[in-house]
Amino acid sequence: MYWQYTKTNYDIADAVHKQKRGKAAGPDGIHMEAFIYGDQRLKLYLSILFNLFLLHGYVSDVFCQSTVIPLVKCKSDDLSDVNNCSL
Repeated sequence: MYWQYTKTNYDIADAVHKQKRGKAAGPDGIHMEAFIYGDQRLKLYLSILFNLFLLHGYVSDVFCQSTVIPLVKCKSDDLSDVNNCSL
């Protein structure tokens, strides 16, 4: 049953290359570009990691942490307007 959900390094590479570039680093300080421009070995290690998550049904709380900071698009506009920020 587990094997029907496994992720190959091709799945991981496809997902990584769909990510946006130029965004802020996460709490670990790693930028998405490190994954995008990483070699095939990195994608292999990521596929092993995600497959272990699926196999054991557990993801640590630290791995799930993220911080979302809205960035103001135009500082001269209304700063309280939710449409004046991007994530």
